[in-house]
Amino acid sequence: MDDMMQRLMAALNAGKRRGYDVFREIDGVNFLFQYALKKDNELYVTYFFSIEELAIDQADEDGEEEIKEFLDLESALMNLASHGAEMEKLTAMKRSLPF
Repeated sequence: MDDMMQRLMAALNAGKRRGYDVFREIDGVNFLFQYALKKDNELYVTYFFSIEELAIDQADEDGEEEIKEFLDLESALMNLASHGAEMEKLTAMKRSLPF
């Protein structure tokens, strides 16, 4: 296991949450993507959210949000990666998480 994964596991086992926000342009339209991960008891919980930048004020109506639970860290990370997350960017978050 590499150093990044060891630090991530240690943080999650200590009850910390990891994630990040990023803006990406898709077909000329800017989108906000949010990724987060935490450990809750023995489950790994992922959070994914995306919304067109112009619709951020209507996030409750126009955004795509997903919260999933996994039995192991590898499956949780694969889920986030399937939504475009980059594992090396998962870090302490400066804002509160929705979960």
